[in-house]
Amino acid sequence: MEFFINKLYNKINSRLKIIEENNNYKYRFIIENSPLGFIIADTNGNITDLNNKLLEILGSPSAEETKKINLLNFPSLKESGYSDKFMECINDRKTIIEEMEYTSKWGKNIFVRYYMTPLIETNNVIGVQAILEDITDRKNNEIKLINSLKEKEILLKEIHHRVKNNLQIISSLLNLQKEHVTDEKSKSILLNVKNRIKSMSLVHEKLYISGNLSKIKIKNYLFSLINYIFSSFLIGNKKINYNIYCDDNIYFDIEHTINIGLLVNEIVSNSLKHAFVNKEFGNISLELKKENNIYKLIIEDDGIGGIAEEFNKNETKTLGFSLINSFANQINAKIDIESLKGSKFIITFGYWNG
Repeated sequence: MEFFINKLYNKINSRLKIIEENNNYKYRFIIENSPLGFIIADTNGNITDLNNKLLEILGSPSAEETKKINLLNFPSLKESGYSDKFMECINDRKTIIEEMEYTSKWGKNIFVRYYMTPLIETNNVIGVQAILEDITDRKNNEIKLINSLKEKEILLKEIHHRVKNNLQIISSLLNLQKEHVTDEKSKSILLNVKNRIKSMSLVHEKLYISGNLSKIKIKNYLFSLINYIFSSFLIGNKKINYNIYCDDNIYFDIEHTINIGLLVNEIVSNSLKHAFVNKEFGNISLELKKENNIYKLIIEDDGIGGIAEEFNKNETKTLGFSLINSFANQINAKIDIESLKGSKFIITFGYWNG
């Protein structure tokens, strides 16, 4: 009986050995034909197994040469943080996924994404298995794209700077011309044109000094614009105050900002010129509020009123009102005006990019 049991035991062992050899063959076949690099090391950082793809990624001449590298002591691996992650994987018994830039022993500079897993046997960590993906091409393309974007950003900033300077030159020429004009009507026309140019110049100035070349923080722009408009008008001993109410987190693109600025310039300039005749004190307020993607720009003064009767959206005879309609149309805005106490412009428009 014992003879038959021994024979059966040997037969089972033989069969298990064949299965194990077949499994090892399948395992090696999968590893060697993998598009990813594969490496196994013991807890001391000594490489015990690897595949041909890893040699290709590293630019290594052979498995033997690669196995001479210790994963805990090789300088480039220590600098890249791989050695620290290796020990973290062992100590914390966790899978680690990271990216690193690395210069191999053979001078090849690569970017890899690695998946590091502890090898555990009978509740003891006996080593670390890592799979490495070569992401060098993707990273190099990303770097090229980032550099290209930086170049375009520098170019855009230069364009905004030059546009701002050119507009300021035009404004200065108008100012010089104004000094040689004697009649008040012509002076007023030149001042209006100068302020319109300034409202556009400020947009390019804000974009130039901003970290974002596509959007402008409207609150800062409005404060600068209103301050400039007030300083450009000689209002004598009158005490005209302004208040601006606007959230910090409202941003617009260049097209909307320019048209909003031109609208504000026309309306506020009109108030300063006409709303406070025979009045020593006055107030102008500007409020911009948002409800979902709908914005309301409210510009109000407590002057003498009467603007509603003058303003007709179908028949605007004055240049100022014609421009207000034109700028509003550029952003598909609706204008409502009230003149019960002073004048109140309510400009409603949609914006879906901010």
